[in-house]
Amino acid sequence: MNSKLILVQDSDVQRRTQICRHLLLHGYRVLEAINSQHAASFCYQQGAAIDLVISDTKPEYSPAWRCLCPHAQVLTLATGASKWGNSGQQSEFASPFSVEQVAREVRSIFQA
Repeated sequence: MNSKLILVQDSDVQRRTQICRHLLLHGYRVLEAINSQHAASFCYQQGAAIDLVISDTKPEYSPAWRCLCPHAQVLTLATGASKWGNSGQQSEFASPFSVEQVAREVRSIFQA
């Protein structure tokens, strides 16, 4: 069983649900947020425990994430999505994407 905790925030209900189910099947612990305010609430409650934030909102639009989840990496799910690690590095993620592509990217982030 994987001990990594992932916060998934996506306004697209179907995509968010599919991503969460897929991550749960792969043994990750998952918090599901319906919007950025809900995600910020999770960050406030469990910030230090969150290893990765997957969101359709770029982190610069949600500064609470960076303050409340300082060690979490961020993977955005917008067109031309990017990932930000603790070092601030950014790499492009092709869009549109499948749930399997998101899962591969998650594994890649944790293996780095």
